[in-house]
Amino acid sequence: MGKQAVLSRHWQLPEGPEAPAEYLPEEPEVVRAILWRRGHRDSDAARAFLHPLQFRLPNPRCYPQLATAIDRIAGAIERGESLCVWGDYDADGQTATALLVGTLRALRANVSYYLPRRLHEARGLDASVLERLAREGCRLVVTCDCGTSDAEAVARARESGIDVVITDHHQQMGPVPEAVAVCNSSHLPPSDPLWGLPGVAVSYVLARGLFQKMGRAAGEHRHLDLVALGIVADVAPLTPTNRALLARGLGLIWREPRPGIRALLDLSGAPTWELDTEPISFRLAPALNSAGRLADARLGVELLLTEDTDRARALATELWALNTERKKLAAQLDGDVRASLASQAADAPAMVLAGIGWHPGLIGVAASHLLHELGRTVVVISRDPAGGAARGSARSAEGVGVLEILAELTDILGHWGGHSHAAGFNLPDQGIDHFRERFVEAVGRRSVVLGPVLNIDAVVPWRDVAARGVGEGSLYQTLSRLAPYSEGNRPPVLASLGLRVVARRPVGAGDRHTKLVLADDWQVCQEVLWWNSDPAWEPNGLVDVAFTLSSNEWQGSARLRLTLEGIRPHAGRQKEHESSA
Repeated sequence: MGKQAVLSRHWQLPEGPEAPAEYLPEEPEVVRAILWRRGHRDSDAARAFLHPLQFRLPNPRCYPQLATAIDRIAGAIERGESLCVWGDYDADGQTATALLVGTLRALRANVSYYLPRRLHEARGLDASVLERLAREGCRLVVTCDCGTSDAEAVARARESGIDVVITDHHQQMGPVPEAVAVCNSSHLPPSDPLWGLPGVAVSYVLARGLFQKMGRAAGEHRHLDLVALGIVADVAPLTPTNRALLARGLGLIWREPRPGIRALLDLSGAPTWELDTEPISFRLAPALNSAGRLADARLGVELLLTEDTDRARALATELWALNTERKKLAAQLDGDVRASLASQAADAPAMVLAGIGWHPGLIGVAASHLLHELGRTVVVISRDPAGGAARGSARSAEGVGVLEILAELTDILGHWGGHSHAAGFNLPDQGIDHFRERFVEAVGRRSVVLGPVLNIDAVVPWRDVAARGVGEGSLYQTLSRLAPYSEGNRPPVLASLGLRVVARRPVGAGDRHTKLVLADDWQVCQEVLWWNSDPAWEPNGLVDVAFTLSSNEWQGSARLRLTLEGIRPHAGRQKEHESSA
């Protein structure tokens, strides 16, 4: 967490009614309290949340669009037709492509695949490429993580003799394509078990139905590792189905990794426990995304598909080098984007920042960083040095549907699409100022709260945090019942109040980070790691700290690690809010 976010976030301490005595009486108090405050008010649903491996997936043939897609693809396999899987260039698209291609190869289909290159092609289906595929003999295209808003390209494909099956999760923009089937999780009601699935999970449901249809049910779970990877990489909401798929897939990733994942883990470091999603969020997914952002996303797909250990190592090494380059370029872009903040009104409900030559593959990352630091909607736009169309990436604060806002601006936009919280677009360079004015006004109409908010899940005594480290009976182990973590189920943010800073020391390259040693009235001391800390910050009396817990492998043993999420002068409310675990 950056220095500004750590110091400026508004703390929201736990408030409201306590969980009733009959609510999950078998669970530790801190677990009951967190689940209740996070909205899991039904005891049976909360127990299902705590035991995701007991969740049963619905039969894909119960969904008409999926059933139609399964029948069409199975028929193509039986007739020996040429199929092409058309994916997207981000990690969700790469994992979905690898999943469908791997499934179709296992079913002995005549299959190839295609992914656009981010820096040279638009996202989604391209009519000219589809016509070329038709000339080469392709008769069926199956999309993954794209296609829902490509009605015109689908129509051109049909004219060329290609049927199209769409699997996707993006919101509908424009008319529904006249495809053989449109299998889109966002088309379902929120109450449906398949609502909220990312692209890779929709592809998995389709693949599962194909294995069943063709009498190969034993293979239907073989790609759950890719599903878990895509769910975390795409920051998909942890609905009950996504949570169940993630929990199952994590076991495959960490215990039985395919050669490509094993090779990436060898370069980046293995996790310390089976439900850990941090290695995916901060190592595996960025490495896969670096291929799509800087080079060719096929690198990631080939890494995930290869069964050759030596080839996996070579591809992983290439991806890791790209990831290193991505970090360097992203740091430079972050500096440029932050410098441009001075030109924006400090109280604006949204920030729209534009610069010439900013890397179009990295503007979304820069927008995400600023969103988390500023707590408000951010748009970062890359202007073409040659004066061509500018490309933008938007990330929205809570309560702002960025896709809904872009829909109001179609008269000045070119191609656009995405999710309610993250979207991309292009527009004429001369239209940026007009876009900024209308976009900021539209965000302001939605009356969002300015500034970052830090929601505290539980206030706990400092002595309980340090007790037993990560061992049996520790607070860390107790809270691990809430894992796996991802969007919609973030690691619990804890707070301890009225502490003293007894030591501090810089760590990391360039002393960018700080380790604080904090103590309570019982002289219990514990370190907290402050990422990208503020070297000018000095404690002034007692402090309150907010933090998350994780396990850190060091010299063969696991140790408790506290990561700072917020720090402020002591507010004098310790006894009122403390609740022991």
